[in-house]
Amino acid sequence: MNMRLCTLLAFLATYTFASAQAQAPMVSDEIVAALDDHLVAIDTGFSGSKVLLFGATEGEGDVIIIVRGPSKQEVVRKKERIMGV
Repeated sequence: MNMRLCTLLAFLATYTFASAQAQAPMVSDEIVAALDDHLVAIDTGFSGSKVLLFGATEGEGDVIIIVRGPSKQEVVRKKERIMGV
């Protein structure tokens, strides 16, 4: 093989390996977490709630927690008796 072909093959092999490494998913550390109370009851008198999350990770690093509510607006109404019903 001539020098130009060897250089081209070496470049293609390096490019293929580098692009495969770039597309590999990042592996994150395992996290073990739990809530102190798994139920947040929302009724007509609801004015907020405290949520306690605790857990542990292997090694050092930052942990980001995202808390989301319902994806759409919900209306909660209190039932009232109307005309004896």
